[in-house]
Amino acid sequence: MIYHGDELGDELADRLPSSVFGINIVTGGGLPYNRITEIEGPPSTFKTTLTLDFCKQMQMLRGKQCNIAWIPTEDPPDIKWARHLGVKIPYAESEIEALKRLKPEKKVLDAAIEDQRSRGEFFLLRDESVARNMNVVKRLLHTGGIDLYVIDSIGSVTSEAEMEKGHDEATVASNPRLIGLHTRILATIFNRLSNNKNRTVVIAINQIRSVIGTKYPMTDTPGGHGLKHGKALELKTKVVESITDKSNDKIWAKRVAVHVGKSKVCVPYRTATLTFVIRPDNPYGLPVGPDTYSETIDLAQAEGMLIYSGKAWVLDGQPVLQEDGTPAIKENLYASLYKKFRSEPKYMETLRTKIMDYNTSLEIGL
Repeated sequence: MIYHGDELGDELADRLPSSVFGINIVTGGGLPYNRITEIEGPPSTFKTTLTLDFCKQMQMLRGKQCNIAWIPTEDPPDIKWARHLGVKIPYAESEIEALKRLKPEKKVLDAAIEDQRSRGEFFLLRDESVARNMNVVKRLLHTGGIDLYVIDSIGSVTSEAEMEKGHDEATVASNPRLIGLHTRILATIFNRLSNNKNRTVVIAINQIRSVIGTKYPMTDTPGGHGLKHGKALELKTKVVESITDKSNDKIWAKRVAVHVGKSKVCVPYRTATLTFVIRPDNPYGLPVGPDTYSETIDLAQAEGMLIYSGKAWVLDGQPVLQEDGTPAIKENLYASLYKKFRSEPKYMETLRTKIMDYNTSLEIGL
């Protein structure tokens, strides 16, 4: 099969967008279909949270036809946290019985159960070995039955040969061999199915670990060279700041830098700085997960579209919010601007359009 330029362009233009505006900017629209995306970083840098956000977005796009396959090689994701982030995961029978003990109205309970069933299926493949689960995924991919495929995480993938051997028996590079083979198989499947317009996003979560036996401290990611060569997009996460509530000194959010490393689908070496809300009792009453308001304001400031001048925030030469005469510092005015943008969405839409147009012009060289 010979692909023409317009067909390849259509394949790359069709992306899975994130609800995080900055991610869409630095990745050129989101995660590519029929390619492998690796999300890597140190522990507790919101790799799984970012992946769950993509799960939510896929469910919104595909609706009841959405099928998400998640292989938890370590601990499975926190289902309650996933639901907080907006992922629809059908309730188990034990969860329904627990909800009934709260004695809600029947129509309220039925609506809650139906709401979680409204976005397709969320499969946790954890009953068999990792290799057998990968074979299940391989068969499903041929039928177009998976929309989003997640491996969490690469470093804990264990082969059946290693499982059968004792702790005192050595196995050499079993993890890289298995991951390299699976990467090659996925690439072959996607190359064959691209002409059928099958669309699957593959996310491999990986954790940075120390390299043992080197003269100087070094870090690397497990998985071997097969994954390093086979992935098309690499997103690196790193926590850069903790945000506290001044009234009680509790951390309610964290700032996370997401850096594009290797990329075959967008301009590499760009960084988006995101705010992840981790407590529902935050000063602004925001839902947990990525905060798109502060992110948009920061991007507009960085690109000179929204400026602070003369004790006021100015957009397109017009003051958006002015000081009301009470003593106020810039940080307090920023908080007022934050609330105003939440109450008046037109400002957010204006800023997002300007930011996207600006970055699109940079992408295509206008």
